[in-house]
Amino acid sequence: MPFFTLSRSRFRARLGSCVPADMNADLLALLRCPATRQPLALAERAVIERLNAQAAAGQLRNAAGHSVTIKLDDGLVRADGAALYPVRNNVPVLLVDEAIALR
Repeated sequence: MPFFTLSRSRFRARLGSCVPADMNADLLALLRCPATRQPLALAERAVIERLNAQAAAGQLRNAAGHSVTIKLDDGLVRADGAALYPVRNNVPVLLVDEAIALR
């Protein structure tokens, strides 16, 4: 079954506890990567912590080549796992230049 045709209950079951209370599952199901149109999923906490450690060390850059200095609250990972879009103040930042490469 394609990812985008899941019912709300099946979508929640698939993501389990990964969906925070403040991130609407219906909205998350609609979001897509602006570059590839792939579905997005919430990043695991370990990924966010690793990226925040890299940012604190001055080693994290976004797709535009700018240093990422703002702590990530959360992130949305592209289906192929190659990129993460930051979530700041519960707002997904779906700008291609703001993507962070994960590979």
